[in-house]
Parts: sequence; C-alpha cells; structure tokens
Amino acid sequence: MQPSCSDHNQLVIQTGPYTLEVPAELLKQLADKLSAEDKQNNTIELIMTPIPESDANNLLAIGQSSTHAQIKISGKVINFSLSIVGKDGKVTSLSSFDKPMTIRFKVDPSLNSKLTGIYYLVDNGTLEYVGGTFINGEMVAKIHHFSKYAVLEFKKSFTDVKSTHWAVDAIEQLAAMHIIDGTNAAMFEPERTITRAEFTAMLVKALNLTSVGESKFTDVSKGAWYEEAVSIAVKAGIINGTSTTTFDPDARIKREEMVTMMMRAYVILKDVKLNENTASSFTDESAVAAWALDSVRAAAALHLINGRDANQFVPSGITSRAEAAALLNRVLQ
Repeated sequence: MQPSCSDHNQLVIQTGPYTLEVPAELLKQLADKLSAEDKQNNTIELIMTPIPESDANNLLAIGQSSTHAQIKISGKVINFSLSIVGKDGKVTSLSSFDKPMTIRFKVDPSLNSKLTGIYYLVDNGTLEYVGGTFINGEMVAKIHHFSKYAVLEFKKSFTDVKSTHWAVDAIEQLAAMHIIDGTNAAMFEPERTITRAEFTAMLVKALNLTSVGESKFTDVSKGAWYEEAVSIAVKAGIINGTSTTTFDPDARIKREEMVTMMMRAYVILKDVKLNENTASSFTDESAVAAWALDSVRAAAALHLINGRDANQFVPSGITSRAEAAALLNRVLQ
C-alpha cells in the first residue's frame, strides 16, 4: 500500500489496482469522534480487503438472478473500512461521511467500458449502482459510505431488442447506467410511445437529481410513481406544465417537448449556455412552437437530433422509447 499527500489537501492511498483519495476533512470527522485523551497515540487504519471469491460469486449470482442481466466482474470485490485504533485497542469506525471520498478501480480491458460501472454490493445480494467515469483505464467515482465495492460490466438484453436494432447500443448503455428499465424483466418495447412522465423520470435519473421541489400540478396525484420525479424536475427547471396547473403526465410526448426538456437538462449537465441563434436546416422549422424553437436549433447545431423523412423535424411527432433512449444517450456521451 502506497500512501502519499496530494496538492488538494488529501491523502492518496494506492494498492494494486485500487486507489482511495481521502480528503483531510474526513480524517478530521473521524478524529472528532474521539475525546481529547483518546486522540493521543492512536493509529488510523484504512483497510482494503478482497472478500473471498466464493462469497463474491454468491453475491454476484444473486444480483444476476434479480436483474436478469449478464454480469462480469473486473478484479475482485473489495471491502473498505476506515477507523482509528486507540492505544487501549478501542476501535472507532467511520462508516459514512459528510464529504465524499474518491475511489478508483483499474478496469479489465476485456470489459466493455460503456457498460461498466462501480457498484456497492449489499450483503443480501442487491447491487446498488454508484456509477463512475471511465478515465485512462480506470473507473472513478465518489462514495459517501464504506462497504463492499466492485467494478462490474452489466449487460441487460431484452428479447424484443435484437442485436441488429438501430438503438440497441443506446438501450444497453442506458440500462447499464440504470437510467432505463424494461417494461418487464425481459421486454423493452422499443417502438412503444413514451409519456411525458416517463421521459421526465429518465432525465431525473440521467442527471442524478435528488432535490425535491413543490409541484402545483393538480393532475400529478400523491403517491403516483412519477410524483417525485416531476417535483425534482420542476425544481431543476427542466419541465413546465401544459398549463400552470396541469402536467398531463400520461400524454404521449411530442418531439418538440422532448427536445426542449432534454436541452434544459443538457444545460444543467454540461454547465453551458446554448447557441440559439443559428437556424436549423429543417424544412418544417416554421411548424415548431415558439417556446421550443431555440432548443430545437441548439440541439440540431450540436448534432443531438436528426430529422425524420426529407429533412423534416416533425415537431408534433410522437416519440418512441427507442428514440428517447438514443437521444438521451447522445447527450450523456
């Protein structure tokens, strides 16, 4: 294990294919749990232990069975812990922390990096997707608690999305990021239309938004599966209603609605301003609603959207689940 100090006031600990970047604030948070007397002559222990292969295989088998996905592991499942051991042997642990710690796993090059992410493995076999960014052969993510982690390739195949389907890559990649689900364990229904509520939920997941706002929509009922996603999207400024009091959650989303919502999300995700001035080459641009025109133009300039037949955008066209997946995947790349 090789500890070192970085320029960012953090401790970097590297062993084999695993690296942890520990902010100084975390060490302080741990030390603050001790009395003044206990702070003397103590030892900080950061432990990174591979769990036995048989235990790891059992956890992965349960996860594979529950998700109906093909799962491959890169390296081992690692159990992380951070504690202070006093001179009397008393152990004070820190299981969760206020400021996130950065975790890095080297990724087996035989895995598909676009289907790979860091997962937290719960003792009951549940796989909790942490995510991460693939950088120079490593998967990098921030974690807020310790336990068992691994890098997994998650390939979810649907019986109605053949390998030759034009959106298969986008669907597999969004399923691997746990942004989209099937309509049941085996089916995706790529040609089925998508509703305003469904697309809103996809955007909220894609942006990893969690801050809940207040929705004044009378047609978003308490306890509806999309209630929280709608309130989060309202607070983030991603959605407007079809009126001041209605959202029309079950309406099939139109292409101009989808692109407008997506470009608001794009601004949040990329922290940029849109170039709204360049007219698109769509021959039916005059049919685009005034409130959607800037978003459509910006999306076209960024090559995030394509026209349909004869270079037409078809703003009132109804969007399929496959189209929505392809569009969102382009934004996330």
